[in-house]
Amino acid sequence: MSTQRPVASNWNFGDILDGVAQTIPGDRPAVVQGDRVLTWRDLDARSNRLARALFAAGLEPGDRVAILARNAIEFIEIVAATYKARMSWVNINYRYTSGEVEYVLADSQSRALFYQDEFAEIVAPS
Repeated sequence: MSTQRPVASNWNFGDILDGVAQTIPGDRPAVVQGDRVLTWRDLDARSNRLARALFAAGLEPGDRVAILARNAIEFIEIVAATYKARMSWVNINYRYTSGEVEYVLADSQSRALFYQDEFAEIVAPS
């Protein structure tokens, strides 16, 4: 007799994040960056809002969303939102030049780009 449970083949990481958020007490830390702490309740709410905003902007499941940022809580929020929206995220190294960023965006066919202010000159050089 097998002790393995059947696995739902249509689950994704967004479903898992939703399940964890419903199971763990909402005031427990989900992401910590130095003195900054994001609770499971806040991560769940913020990533859900961002996923809805991606849909409102015209993106669809299967689309790619690029992220040009350093390691930060917001990076995790964007990744969680893309999972929940059934989209893929594309990491862009913050050391890339404008030309390299342009190449990655075109090659990945990303339909959206999130970037930190400090990288504005790389994304849209003057």
